[in-house]
Amino acid sequence: VAAGVLPGRIVISNGRRAFAISEQDGSVLWQMSTQEMGPAIDTPDGGFALVRENYVIKFDSQAKKAWQVTFENSYWMWPTPKGEFYFARAFLYADTGSIYMPIYTDIEVVKVNAAGKIAWHKTYGKSMGDDETLDAMIPTQDGGVLLAGTHYGIGEVGETDIWVLKLSAGGGLSWQATLSGKWWDNVYRLAQSPNGEYFIAGYTGVEIAEHEVLVAKFKTNGALAWQKTLSDYGRLDEIAGLVQGK
Repeated sequence: VAAGVLPGRIVISNGRRAFAISEQDGSVLWQMSTQEMGPAIDTPDGGFALVRENYVIKFDSQAKKAWQVTFENSYWMWPTPKGEFYFARAFLYADTGSIYMPIYTDIEVVKVNAAGKIAWHKTYGKSMGDDETLDAMIPTQDGGVLLAGTHYGIGEVGETDIWVLKLSAGGGLSWQATLSGKWWDNVYRLAQSPNGEYFIAGYTGVEIAEHEVLVAKFKTNGALAWQKTLSDYGRLDEIAGLVQGK
């Protein structure tokens, strides 16, 4: 069962039906059925959207279907305060310029605007032959998106780095950065402060089976403000989130 608290009502879905319940007295305002359904997300026009990893269905305030966008593949998905949606994933591609046609991975990002149209669809990678994964994503205050994952370069045996990308609202690459620790590096959480700066939290391996928490701060232009490691704090996959306080 998925639920979303929208202005004046609560939308509850269970994969087959959705109900809107009045926030004031609990009465059923409307109900609907659909074959596939995900969590309900509020949209700025008073409507809502039902989302999953490969689609978004937009409804108006009266639960009338406005539009639907469906993808063949599964994505990470994040809504924006403007009613837009970012979908991103790591995807496989073959190097057709090589006689052996090796397989590598890059990052694919799709932006769907508030009208249900694909605003842009782009791919990102550091260089041919490198592998990139996607591990975290958040929309940013300027309408863009911040993504982070791991980068594994050609000839780098047993090591990964954290790769951070800041995209503009139009899909342009605003900046990118790499965080290198002692061994294996992975990212788990992203956050943006009210003044627009960015925080990255992950872990870095100091030995094959030992890890330290890795935390970094980036300025709005992508410059690294600081990078710290915290020892004896356990694996970061045991930490629930990263919250930037006031």
